[in-house]
Amino acid sequence: MSALDPTVSARIARILSDLQDVIDHIPSAERKSYEVEKRVRSILSGSKKLTEDETFWRNVDMSGGPTVCWKWTKAIGAHGYGRPLFHGKRTTSSRAAYEITHGPIRTKDAIVMHYCDNRACCNPAHLHLGTRKENRLDTIRKGRAKAPRGANSPAAKFTDEQVREIRAKYSKEKRIGYRTLAKEYGVSATTILRIIRNETYVKSNYTPPR
Repeated sequence: MSALDPTVSARIARILSDLQDVIDHIPSAERKSYEVEKRVRSILSGSKKLTEDETFWRNVDMSGGPTVCWKWTKAIGAHGYGRPLFHGKRTTSSRAAYEITHGPIRTKDAIVMHYCDNRACCNPAHLHLGTRKENRLDTIRKGRAKAPRGANSPAAKFTDEQVREIRAKYSKEKRIGYRTLAKEYGVSATTILRIIRNETYVKSNYTPPR
């Protein structure tokens, strides 16, 4: 592969530096989208050779302006997310757009969520970081999924292991009362009774108390 002309390389470097400077000094998410859009259009109209980040933005439809959804125009996966090859790895278009705008995501369990609920949207103003738990709660709140029950519920007070432990302590051999267990685990006596009677946490390897 022939080397890129030094003049072109220097020009691209200056443009990217300007882009980063713009991003770093804009507090408003909407304003940031506007400036990113403006700078990206400038890059795409003037560069002879595009970087991977620039090529990404070329595949995003920004025609509606800075406040609307920017749709990924290439391959869309089965779940509705754009599926670009980004820095050598297959990822979602929303994650790539977030990382181009804000830098690499360092938190291990962080995922990119949409304010707009449009999975193909790449507008940085519509994206924010969250956890998988927050994403599940958001999905349930918006009526797109059934709420998980038992230890898998985001609101669960106990793990499956703790539930089995409570039931074992209440067994005939242990003879620990449910009121004592309630104080030990910092919950109400009714909560412990419902666990013991298998009214809650039904799938946590239930063994009826003897």
